[in-house]
Amino acid sequence: QKTRKKIQEMEREALHQSDQIIVPSEIIADCLERLHAVPRAKIAKISNGADPLPEVLPDLPADLGDYILYFGALQAWQGIDVLLKAMRQLSDYENLRLVICSSNRPNIAKPLRKFAEQLGIGDRIVWEFQLPKPLLQAYIRSALVSVCPLKDCERNSVQGCSPIKIFESMAAGAAIVASDLPVVREILRHDDTAQLCRADRPAELARALRFLLDLPEERKKIGENAQREWEKRYNWEAIRQQQRAIYARLLSQ
Repeated sequence: QKTRKKIQEMEREALHQSDQIIVPSEIIADCLERLHAVPRAKIAKISNGADPLPEVLPDLPADLGDYILYFGALQAWQGIDVLLKAMRQLSDYENLRLVICSSNRPNIAKPLRKFAEQLGIGDRIVWEFQLPKPLLQAYIRSALVSVCPLKDCERNSVQGCSPIKIFESMAAGAAIVASDLPVVREILRHDDTAQLCRADRPAELARALRFLLDLPEERKKIGENAQREWEKRYNWEAIRQQQRAIYARLLSQ
């Protein structure tokens, strides 16, 4: 407790002594203003982003077949347990797999792998760990759907976040299904650049996935809309221009 209090005091001092605070999400800005009494005028939002995919990417396993994709870390607030429950409800898609590309080491996935076995879907999950970026991008590009099943918890809804997986999926032109949370609605629009569904509800996540799996034209439209949005707002060059503008303003003061 003593160490934690000291860290909090250091954080508070840094926040209030700074000339400008840059955050990637409005929820994070609200948190700083509400919980740390940081003046809103000191906070600027610059979103996260993604690089374009290379023209040439590695080949994927020939026997992979059709799959939906989750990629990223495996913390509880990511909602992978909800996704596994939703996957069980898609058992009528006999050849459909869920590929999980984890940024963690394999041992971190042991509880989730055991949970998938308990649900009876262990043989339908493909696990990959700490892939090189080009191979991960190949998985994103070829996925039927990229899923961001964030939970409605303090980490996501109060502290805030800005999931890189969303921007990388947009850059790849992947159709996205994501939790309908404020941090997600800052980036994606339902029925336009993604299908959004209520968080923590496996049945609703399964319905959103089923909608895109059954309607290839809708899946293509949403992926293309998301990619155009990324090109306009979320490529790193556009974001760097926003950063340069802030630095130039600060240096001129």
